[in-house]
Formats: sequence, C-alpha cells, structure tokens
Amino acid sequence: MAIQLRTKVLLVDDNTDSRAVLRSLLEKEPDMELIGEAEDGAASVRLAGVLKPDVVAMVLGMFDREGMEITRQIIAASPDVKVLAISPYCDSRFVVRTMLQCGYMLTDCAFEELGRAVRAVAPSHASVGHAARLFGG
Repeated sequence: MAIQLRTKVLLVDDNTDSRAVLRSLLEKEPDMELIGEAEDGAASVRLAGVLKPDVVAMVLGMFDREGMEITRQIIAASPDVKVLAISPYCDSRFVVRTMLQCGYMLTDCAFEELGRAVRAVAPSHASVGHAARLFGG
C-alpha cells in the first residue's frame, strides 16, 4: 500500500473573511492538510516553528514591508519551509523583491489556482516557475 503524503499548509491572513475563503479552497485539495492559521506576522513565525508546515500561504498587501520581513524570519527560523505570497498587487518591483524569497501569486488567481501554486512551491515540487506564471511572468 502506497503512502500518500499530504502537503502541510499554514495559512496567514489578517482578514478573517478572506482567510475563511482561502481555508475553504485549501480544504478541497485532497493532497493538502491545513495545519494552522495565523492572523498576524508574529503568530505566523511562531506557528511555522512549532507546526513545521511544508508551505506558508501568506496574504500580503502592496509594499508590505512587514510581510516581507516576516517571510525572511520564517525562512531564517525554518529553512525547509516554503512561502507562497498571495497579493492583490502586481507592481513589478514588489513582485521581484518578494519572489527572491518565495513563490508569488495574485489574489485574483487564488480561487482557481491556489492548490496548484501551493504544489509548485512545496518542497517536493520545488518550482517557483509555475507560481511566477500565475502572476503572468
């Protein structure tokens, strides 16, 4: 009997309604397990260290320096964790800075592509390429 590994995901979003929508999308993915949720940066760093997710799916705002700093902290504390930044903005400077650290996708793509983007950045699929294509690059 083959063991089916599920990608463990930590969801980070300060908007309760948006987080509920993203949660419902992730819960529909049979190969993913939502292992936790955080509503702020400090909680996300702490939970990433405790829960050891494969992917942190984090909603960022435009030029969200705090979000980028939190991403750096998560990666520094848990180098095996991959981060998928989800943002409504496509300013190229922001996208490039963010993608140097993690995968990136537009919020508008999340309804149809969130599962695929998480798979693209998950350690077993270590490919930021698809997440970049979701952005349109």
